[in-house]
Amino acid sequence: FAATEKGYNFLKVKPKDINKWEDFLELGVALTTQKHPFRTVVVDTTDILYKHCEKYVMDKHQVNHPSDLGFGKGFSLVRDEFSRVINKVNMAGFGFVFISHAKEKTEKTKTGEWTVMGTSLSGSPETFVAGLCDIILYCYITDDGRRAMRTKPTKYILAGDRSTKLPEIMTMDYSLL
Repeated sequence: FAATEKGYNFLKVKPKDINKWEDFLELGVALTTQKHPFRTVVVDTTDILYKHCEKYVMDKHQVNHPSDLGFGKGFSLVRDEFSRVINKVNMAGFGFVFISHAKEKTEKTKTGEWTVMGTSLSGSPETFVAGLCDIILYCYITDDGRRAMRTKPTKYILAGDRSTKLPEIMTMDYSLL
């Protein structure tokens, strides 16, 4: 459980506190080179992990912001570093669970605009992480107070199920997955 914030006090997990990108790099090395029983890495939250990666890259290049490196270069360096490390662990056979908060975003086309509920990740990291995921669950509380998960996308909600075996909406219960 790669924890970028201490939200695991009541969970039965093996936590690894991630306070900077170097902590995640060390975790990646340990997972891919040492013997252990783990097969899944949970990142909570992916947003903060990406910010740690951004700070690492900016410090390495001695700048304050990705835009300080010229048109798109800094953003590309951060995206490449993040994807390099995630892909290395993923290709070693580990499953990932990426946790992010929900955020409303405005989609615009020539014919109109609407609000989409997606992740609180920005465009490039959201696209990368979503591309890795076999299942994207949008979790919410129903009007009658039950916890539910949407597994299929709509025009208004980011969700997905490559298996095509999950119902569109289901009770929030890991055993059902």
